[in-house]
Amino acid sequence: MSLSQQVIATSFGSPDVLTLLDLNVPSPRSGQLLIKVEAAGVLFGDTVRRADRYVLPTELPYEPGNEVAGSIVEMGKSVFGFEIGDRILCRVPSKGYARYAVVDAANAMYLPEEIEFGAATALLGQSVTAYLLTRHLVALKGKAIFVEAAAGGVGIQVVQLARQAGASVIIGSSSTQTKRDFALGVGVDLAVDLSSTDWVDQMLDATRGKGLDVGYCSSRSTAQRLVKCLAEFGTIIHYGVESCAAPLLESCAGVIQNQRFTRFYLPGYFTPAYTALLNSAGSSLMKLVVSGHLKIHADTRYSLQDAAKAHRALEERRNIGKIVIEPWGREL
Repeated sequence: MSLSQQVIATSFGSPDVLTLLDLNVPSPRSGQLLIKVEAAGVLFGDTVRRADRYVLPTELPYEPGNEVAGSIVEMGKSVFGFEIGDRILCRVPSKGYARYAVVDAANAMYLPEEIEFGAATALLGQSVTAYLLTRHLVALKGKAIFVEAAAGGVGIQVVQLARQAGASVIIGSSSTQTKRDFALGVGVDLAVDLSSTDWVDQMLDATRGKGLDVGYCSSRSTAQRLVKCLAEFGTIIHYGVESCAAPLLESCAGVIQNQRFTRFYLPGYFTPAYTALLNSAGSSLMKLVVSGHLKIHADTRYSLQDAAKAHRALEERRNIGKIVIEPWGREL
């Protein structure tokens, strides 16, 4: 256990700037755990930072990876409640695309055997996002909603959780027929192609002319276009990396029809004020996954050597569900 491997970028640019280095295995300090990383989640934010397009400055070298799941192999001093060999899940500030990672014990969560490592990485970001979007921001019982990228990592879970919250009509969009078929299988009532000329009519027909009560959008262009089929007193929720940089929608329709436009940015919840809410969300999500009431789709897997391919697949929207890096490949 003398050497580890980690993906870094010493310059900004395309996925090709990601390189794999051999490094010494880090040592945990007091209050920290050293884990053998079995799975690292890939986020759209990782690709934005790599390209230096994030709303906040990114320093070089860039060491991607904020979601890790694995087993404890060493513990620092003053660590309580864990044992060597425990399966854990943890959010880290960086360096997650690696074979070994040091994590703060205070941020680590015990991972039940029923939840596979790769799927577990979605619980840290995409699942919590979906949970807060459907449980915290708006009431969905009896509402007609729209979910952009319904076959994506967040979208798949929004669809499931919205149905459980009582949404009456769920419309989802996806870029390919394969993804639209997948979204229908997950639970949307109507899957639309936003590049078609009649998607507005399709949504209005599905809502019997009333329009959408809630629209979940991850892109600014979709949020702007969705105004055409938003009901009176409807809400557009713009979430994800793009939402924190995009200017407000330029439309007076929202004022005239009492419509609301809001943004959701998960890192904004990473403060002491929301600790209880996030802990509650995490506990609820774990129970939903273990009970089978929430299915996480994380079938797109890459090795550390193929981190660039993982970024390229995400940027080109080729994935269905969560993209995961498996640092140990077939040795996993």
